[in-house]
Amino acid sequence: FDHPVTVAEYRRFCEATGNAMPKPPSWGWFDDHPVVKVNWFEATAFCEWAGKRLPTEAEWEKAAGGADGRLFPWGNGWDVNAGHCDCHHHCQWSGSTAPVGTHPAGVSPYGCHDMIGQVWEWCADWADPDYYRDSPRENPRGPAEGWSRILRGGSWKSNCLEDLRFTDRSWSYPDVGNEAVGFRCAGEGE
Repeated sequence: FDHPVTVAEYRRFCEATGNAMPKPPSWGWFDDHPVVKVNWFEATAFCEWAGKRLPTEAEWEKAAGGADGRLFPWGNGWDVNAGHCDCHHHCQWSGSTAPVGTHPAGVSPYGCHDMIGQVWEWCADWADPDYYRDSPRENPRGPAEGWSRILRGGSWKSNCLEDLRFTDRSWSYPDVGNEAVGFRCAGEGE
């Protein structure tokens, strides 16, 4: 997918599989916003149902920034209109996510929307701060085990630019979801 999974897309998955929607965030559900409060296991189940998978951290990073060493998907300088985050850009959706694709200035070199701000996104990888010290240079797949999973992209709640560089990373327990976390799918050839 070239965008985070939306509430409408996740609702179709729940209706087809009998899974329950997560409890709504404080602002409620809007079909065109990214789904949030989905844990890593639920995100993985959605991707499998859709015939996709969660991206690896390396795939996510390449999709966000391309191959030219930029800091943000759109270039090296912060653009207040390119990423949805309350601390640097207040708009009609302040205090929540925004409709997917409403910040076209932030589209990545590969045509991916909302990779910075909006929601932290689950990646397939286990978290290990030392993994990349000795990892393969080509398409690393992350550690074989761990206790938490990688999150990328910052969120609408991020309060510093460091969280919003596409190279920044965070992690969370895989059974936890919250209002700042969503996901996107990847597949072969994407």
